[in-house]
Amino acid sequence: MESCGELPTTTLRGLQGASGDSQTAPTERTKAPRAQAASGLAAIADGDTLIHCDIRADNLLVRPDGRIVFVDWPWGCIGPAWLDTVLLAVNVIVHGGDAGRVLSGIEPRHATDLIAGFTGYFLHQSRLPDPPGLPTVRAFQGAQADALLPWLRTRHPS
Repeated sequence: MESCGELPTTTLRGLQGASGDSQTAPTERTKAPRAQAASGLAAIADGDTLIHCDIRADNLLVRPDGRIVFVDWPWGCIGPAWLDTVLLAVNVIVHGGDAGRVLSGIEPRHATDLIAGFTGYFLHQSRLPDPPGLPTVRAFQGAQADALLPWLRTRHPS
C-alpha cells in the first residue's frame, strides 16, 4: 500500500495550492495558506498506520451492536495515526459542528496545516468542470471549502 504522502497528483496539487489555483504565483494573501498546506502535506508523509483517508459520516456504518464499520476505501494508504482523526474533524466542521473535541490530543499545527491544504484542494476542485456522472461533486467540494475557510481564519487571522 502506498504512503499517504504519495497521494494522486491532483490531490497533491490541490493541497499544495491552498489558494485554489496551484498554477498561480503566490500572492501576499496566499503565501501563508500555501506554506501551511505544504507543511500539512509534509506531515502526512510519515507514519506506519493504515489510514482510510476519506473519513466522513457517509463512510461510517454503525452496526446494531454499536460497532463502527468503515466503508469505501479507494484512498486507503499508510500514514500517521492522527490523519483520519483530522479528516473526521473536517467533516464535523463542514456539518457545522465544533471540531475541538475531535482534535483533542492532535498537534494543533498539524491539524491546521492539513485542513488548510484540504481547503485549497476543495477550492481548486470546485472550480473544475463536473466529471461525467457526478453532477453535484463540484458544488459539494465548494461547500466544504466555504465551511472550512471561517475555521481556518480563526487559526490564522491574517
